[in-house]
Amino acid sequence: MNKTPVCDVLRHKSIEFGIALIKFHSTVALGGANALALERKGPTMSFFSTATDSDQVSSSPMSIVTILLSRSATSAGGNSTQDSSTAKLAVVVRKPVKRSGHGDKVSHKLEYFTFLDDRRSFANVDALLTRFAPVSTVYVACTESLDDTNNTESSAKSKKSAAEVSKVVQQLVHVIESRVDVSESSVNDNDGDNTVMSVNVLPTLTKAKATTIAEQCLRHLLGGETSEAHLAYRGDKRMAEEPMVTWVIGHLFNADRSLCDESDDSSGSCSVVSGTLHSHLALDRTASEAIHLFPPRNGSGAALLTGGNSSNNSLYGVLNHCQTKMGSRTLEVWLRQPCVELKEILRRQEVVAKLVEDSIGRDRLREEGLAAFRGLDIDALGYKLDAVGRAAREGGNLGSTSKALECLYKLHLFADSCLPTLLDSLGALVSTGEEQEQSVEGDDTCALTSCFKGLSGVMNHLSKAVELAEKVIDFNAAPRDFIIKPDLDDNLRDIKNELDGVQGELEAIHEEMNEIWADVSGQGNNQVRLEDVDSNSNTSCVWQFRLPKTNDAKLLESKLTDRGVKIHRILKNGVYFSTKELTQLGTKKKDLMTEYEEKQRDMVTKCMAVASTYVPVLESASALLAEMDVLASFAHVAAYSSTGYCRPDMTDGEEDGLGITVSFTRFRFCSACWNELLIMKILYFISIYTA
Repeated sequence: MNKTPVCDVLRHKSIEFGIALIKFHSTVALGGANALALERKGPTMSFFSTATDSDQVSSSPMSIVTILLSRSATSAGGNSTQDSSTAKLAVVVRKPVKRSGHGDKVSHKLEYFTFLDDRRSFANVDALLTRFAPVSTVYVACTESLDDTNNTESSAKSKKSAAEVSKVVQQLVHVIESRVDVSESSVNDNDGDNTVMSVNVLPTLTKAKATTIAEQCLRHLLGGETSEAHLAYRGDKRMAEEPMVTWVIGHLFNADRSLCDESDDSSGSCSVVSGTLHSHLALDRTASEAIHLFPPRNGSGAALLTGGNSSNNSLYGVLNHCQTKMGSRTLEVWLRQPCVELKEILRRQEVVAKLVEDSIGRDRLREEGLAAFRGLDIDALGYKLDAVGRAAREGGNLGSTSKALECLYKLHLFADSCLPTLLDSLGALVSTGEEQEQSVEGDDTCALTSCFKGLSGVMNHLSKAVELAEKVIDFNAAPRDFIIKPDLDDNLRDIKNELDGVQGELEAIHEEMNEIWADVSGQGNNQVRLEDVDSNSNTSCVWQFRLPKTNDAKLLESKLTDRGVKIHRILKNGVYFSTKELTQLGTKKKDLMTEYEEKQRDMVTKCMAVASTYVPVLESASALLAEMDVLASFAHVAAYSSTGYCRPDMTDGEEDGLGITVSFTRFRFCSACWNELLIMKILYFISIYTA
């Protein structure tokens, strides 16, 4: 098949392209599927055209990858052979997925792959790690034992075989350990804490034992032998033809037994799906660094711009104008594994084009609707609610009742305040005609309409959760203190009266300190600020005073030490100190709050067991909101581009085996742009942009 080099098509100076067609042809070396490929030396970068959009990865937990390696490969004639240059691998990844709503119990999926790979570079494994990120743990095993325990006469041959196996496994481990970039998300979820990916080499299990472990665990996780998921698993022809898949699943569950607990909550919580290398764009580490896909981590890697920052040193930084953390995570997933299904690409293009044209609606959607979620991480809230609800149902340690009620308070904030604001701005973009057309056809081809209808359904589902929160939480005390209403119990009412008395004493102490400081300093009244102490702080105080001027520390030490003033720290924003009366009052409040928590524990436990049932609805809302946030971010970038928005025309060329054809319209390239790396960036950017 003749191929037109990309550089030859574009290597013209100052030419305005009316319509320049760039066709990518099928060149998949392993797997044999139709694909869009950009052939070049160096980094691996392939476009594939037979995928649907993958499930979005949540913030936590991260993916767990297990790799089973075999030196034996299957030749074209069906015979087993050992090729010194290739190895056969079975890979299974356990990934969290977002549920679609009530009744959907599947919270994780096991996606499996089988393929041949180069023993020297393991390029396919490298590309899959980019797709799986963020990854917390990688398990590596081999069908052959790494230890030489054979003491018979053929021990020399056995030692040689073990050495060869060990060398291949070490090379695979080296490739995985070098991928430090996939150990954490580009979204700052942990306030700067770096997560280190662990790589563990597992002992070899016998084929019978690995199969037994896999079948026992999957029987429960798929919902029992008679469930549809288990029947589909048993009838999977690919798994029947590739026994290494069952073995690698057995190695995964044997390495971490906590993944297959036999509780009622875990029954039916998993699905098994088949994955292929050609389902998404394949991008290894070298290629992702060459096109500056993500910002360099920890100062490593070449910077796209000298003196630049995370907002302009990568494609992720340029495109990430998302208003929420959920949107930023989804953008990272789309960059790592872009959708290449034409129908879905066109569906997203329609939204971007509409938002570019409607600047008022776009700005209202971003600055009013989506901006309401800036301080609310729905993914994190869902995981906390799920953990608290599980503990409440199973009689485990619920932990702090205040933390549990804080989750319910945020659920109320999401459903009663943030979501209606978003629906108002989103509803203005969805015309009445479009809604009527969609209701007749029953097919939500417009992403704006499907998002509006989906979030409207979410708000209806969460109406009972809002009622629950309003009946239980004392909103007069929140968000300072998260307690249930004292009217629900006589003992709580008495403790609440004492807490109100503490608040009155606190105001009196604050007023007195302001008067004392005004007399001592002569700076006037209301100079002393009263602030709550962070619960994570090392100090035992509940409140602290603060003076905004650091020089006031000398006056405090010289004039007020006899009044029990204690300076805690001096920072740029002022002097933090407390008094003996303030500390004692804080201790009194702590004791009362502890007593209140114990009295309300039973009621909070029952309440959180109910609240946790809304987690699938939250996950559905997170997926819809994140998609809309990313598309609005794309439209924002396009609208404020110096060259204006240019929408590529895409057609499906599967009939002739050429995959998707991209038509570039009204593009002008200058003479300074003609280098291979920039062309790769342009093509990759357009592929992502339209995905």
